[in-house]
Amino acid sequence: MSKLKRKQPLIDINEQFKRALDTMEHISKSIFITGRAGTGKSTLLSYFRHTTKKKVVVLAPTGVAALNVKGQTIHSFFRFKPAITLDLVRRVRSGDDKRNIYKKLDAIVIDEIRNNSITERLLHLFDDNQQARRRH
Repeated sequence: MSKLKRKQPLIDINEQFKRALDTMEHISKSIFITGRAGTGKSTLLSYFRHTTKKKVVVLAPTGVAALNVKGQTIHSFFRFKPAITLDLVRRVRSGDDKRNIYKKLDAIVIDEIRNNSITERLLHLFDDNQQARRRH
């Protein structure tokens, strides 16, 4: 194991951690990182956020979760009102300010993601934008 320090506390980085970082840095598709509590998911995300060359935003579904990862809530980042519905998310058009917010991002990190249709739709919109960027 090697020890690296970059704007982060000293942490042990094993081969699995390195592979995950490499994948996160070089993949252009959505990935899902899962594991039990205490397995290093938040450490990995924090390290990635501070070392990546990508333009990244870190989001979470709740205020407490957003504070824990020093990010924003999904609603505040996309400027959604609390009563957002899947139908309203579907209405986001390519010229809409909400969609333009993340056109220039390379990655959206969502911590403590919950399986719900609004989050799923946001991920699809982001993937669509990334594919369009690669074609141009």
